[in-house]
Amino acid sequence: MIDPEGSRAYPSLARGDRVQGEPAARRGWITLRRNSGPPIDVRVQDAIKARRKSERNLRGAAKHITYEFRMLPAALLRQRTGDPSAYTAWFIHCRNVMAFVENKGHETDDCCAQDYIDDPLAWHAARRSVPLPAPYETYRRAIPKLAAHLTYSRLKYEGEASPRPSEEVTTYLLSLGVTFAGMLSATRLRWFAQHLIS
Repeated sequence: MIDPEGSRAYPSLARGDRVQGEPAARRGWITLRRNSGPPIDVRVQDAIKARRKSERNLRGAAKHITYEFRMLPAALLRQRTGDPSAYTAWFIHCRNVMAFVENKGHETDDCCAQDYIDDPLAWHAARRSVPLPAPYETYRRAIPKLAAHLTYSRLKYEGEASPRPSEEVTTYLLSLGVTFAGMLSATRLRWFAQHLIS
C-alpha cells in the first residue's frame, strides 16, 4: 500500500493504492508492480507492507513494547542524575520506540505499531498528525551512530556537537504511545495496560 512520508510523491500512484512489491536493485527501495503501467521503484518507507501477525505474537510482544516506552523517560531521568549508563540506554530505547512507531512491516521479525491497528494507513496518518519536534531528524540520524553500532562517525558527534538525551524527543514519542493506545481495541489495550504497573 502506498503511503509517502513527508513531501515525497509518486505521480502515477495515490496514497492507499494497493500494489505488489519486491526488493529493488537499490538498497532501501522496492519495485512495485501494478495491474497496468510499468513497474515503479519507491523508497521502502513510502510503502506499507500489510501483514497479519498471530494474536499470540501480538499479545506476547506487548510486554516488550510497553517496557521500551516505560524505560525511555526512566533513562532520561537517570541521565540527569549523572548515571553514565543512562546516556546509551536512552538512545537505545529511543531507537526501539522510533522503529516501533515508524516501521511499515518490511522486516518480518520487527514489531510495528501498525500490526496492532486494523487499518495500517490510519495508524501512519495518525502518527504523522502529531507534530515532529525540531531536533527529531537530527536524533534519527545520530542514534545509529551513537548507540546502535561502533562507527567512525561517532567522532563527529564528540564534544558539544553530540546530541544528549532529549526531553522534547521523549515527550513526542510518549505522545505517539498515547495516540497508539487510543487506536487499540479494548482487548489489545488490556495487553499493554497490564504491563504498565508490573
